[in-house]
Amino acid sequence: MMTRKKIIRNKIIRLIKGLLFVTITPAQFFSQNCSYALAGFTSDINTLLRVLISRSEIDINVIRDYYF
Repeated sequence: MMTRKKIIRNKIIRLIKGLLFVTITPAQFFSQNCSYALAGFTSDINTLLRVLISRSEIDINVIRDYYF
C-alpha cells in the first residue's frame, strides 16, 4: 500500500514530466492530448489537427497584422 507521501511525490513527478514535455515539444504534446481526447470518437485525428493548426495560423496572422 502506498503512503500519502509516496502518492504526493508521484503526482509531483508526473507534473514535472508533463511540464518538461510541453515545454520541449509543444506540438507533440498537443497532438498526443488531442489523440487521447478523441480516442472514443470516430473522428479523423489528422483532419482535426489540420483544422486546429490552420485556425491558430490565422489567429497569429491577425495578431501580427494588428501590431504592425
